[in-house]
Amino acid sequence: MVYVRSAPPPTATEVVAVAPGTEHVYVRGHWEWDGARYAWVHSHYVKRPYPHATWVEAHWQDSPHGWYWQPGHWAERHPGKAPALAAIAPSGVQGSPSAPPQVEPQGDAAAQLPAGVPPAPTYVPPPPPANPPPPPAAAPVPQSGQN
Repeated sequence: MVYVRSAPPPTATEVVAVAPGTEHVYVRGHWEWDGARYAWVHSHYVKRPYPHATWVEAHWQDSPHGWYWQPGHWAERHPGKAPALAAIAPSGVQGSPSAPPQVEPQGDAAAQLPAGVPPAPTYVPPPPPANPPPPPAAAPVPQSGQN
């Protein structure tokens, strides 16, 4: 196990894209130690390895020896039971600079997490707009010889 003396920087804010499919799970970006400094690893989507899999988020853990990395992993989610955590993507997901999904603990899920460990999100896509805006009109191209 590698221990790092300094804490990782604060989590970066990223644009959250729409999930490629309902079988994909959002994995938050994180800081990775490269042996000399922290480097940001961007958030992304991963496909569930099996239908009831849920992603347990990776995190940095503080200890008396320094900070160490706890990798993320897949866990079983029982069908018919609401997931312990649900993440809601920010409004205007595509192209809007906003924070990563807000995670809302449900039930006693918040009490099950160790101190300092953020809850793992499950991406819930926003509903499609009722009336999508029309495409922008193209600007007229000036003809040569006109003022």
